[in-house]
Amino acid sequence: MITLILFAVLAALVLGIKGIGKGVEESDAKKFVTEDLSARFPDADKITIISTNLMQNEEGEDYFKMKASVSYGLSGICPTRTYYYYNYPVQNFVPAPAEEIVKDCEVCASQPCIIAFEEEAIIGSHTFDGTEEVNDYIMDAFTSSRYGDEPVPTVNKIPQGWEVVWKSNKYNYSYSVIMSSDGSVVEVKQN
Repeated sequence: MITLILFAVLAALVLGIKGIGKGVEESDAKKFVTEDLSARFPDADKITIISTNLMQNEEGEDYFKMKASVSYGLSGICPTRTYYYYNYPVQNFVPAPAEEIVKDCEVCASQPCIIAFEEEAIIGSHTFDGTEEVNDYIMDAFTSSRYGDEPVPTVNKIPQGWEVVWKSNKYNYSYSVIMSSDGSVVEVKQN
């Protein structure tokens, strides 16, 4: 009788261990993607997991289809944003290539214009019609700057859209640009 009980407990443990390997945890998937992108892009300003979707492959096994964003240049005039796609654990098909969302200092190349990301807000805050004095402020600070004088943007998502504040240690004033999400400049103000 004791042998049967021990055998039953042993069988339950073996089956339980086999079941542990089948589950996929979202936290593990996010950690894997974040660590991989951090290793691939150690100088990135920002790495963000945008979405995780639980999927099943042909064998009925769970995996996560994930989208992540990598941003560079958030303290400069022309930041970039690129999406990377992952399947965790890795599946037997080729993942989607990286997708450049914001690049080459271009915003609203197609219409209708939508400012959806902070990178776009930074670029639009000094390149859109009505922001010429902000662009002059930035370019003047860059051309005559010493280390630490370069203008740095601070971006805030606000109910109207976006607020970008440009501040340079060279000057005792800054510029604030408020843009709506449709890309129109609402206000440019010297602070």
